[in-house]
Amino acid sequence: MVLDAAANAWAQSSPGGGPRDELVHLVLHRPSTNETFDRVVAPQRPLSPTATHHTGLSEQQLRGGDSRADVLAALERFVRPTDVIATWGPHPGALVADAGSVLPASLDIRAAAYRFHNTKIGTLETYARSLGPVPASFAGGRSGLRATQLVHTIAAWRDR
Repeated sequence: MVLDAAANAWAQSSPGGGPRDELVHLVLHRPSTNETFDRVVAPQRPLSPTATHHTGLSEQQLRGGDSRADVLAALERFVRPTDVIATWGPHPGALVADAGSVLPASLDIRAAAYRFHNTKIGTLETYARSLGPVPASFAGGRSGLRATQLVHTIAAWRDR
């Protein structure tokens, strides 16, 4: 299963370094069954001036999200103990953990690609496109697009 998550993140140059990154969008997709978990979490802290740009969601979508407790409860029902979570780097899993959830085993696809190619990989967007045309996103926002790119990457590896 793939996972991507987006944060209400403040620039490190903000006064006091800004508030900690806060989970505001969570997308998981299970390719074997085509099930998708796509939930927006209402921010509990002031919204970063760049949150809409970085998440690909409108301010209305972010502010209208569900409570963190409701999203984490739904996530617990969606994730199976036998799932292996694939991410692009550690940040998505860290956001979920910081929000208060425990995920099953995970696999960092970015690290695996780096080890396979023995060179810097670049962004998920660039790497996924290098493997062929990326299909239409199955979920909203930037996290939906990135989750789609992860599924595309894994499928391309499998088909080689």
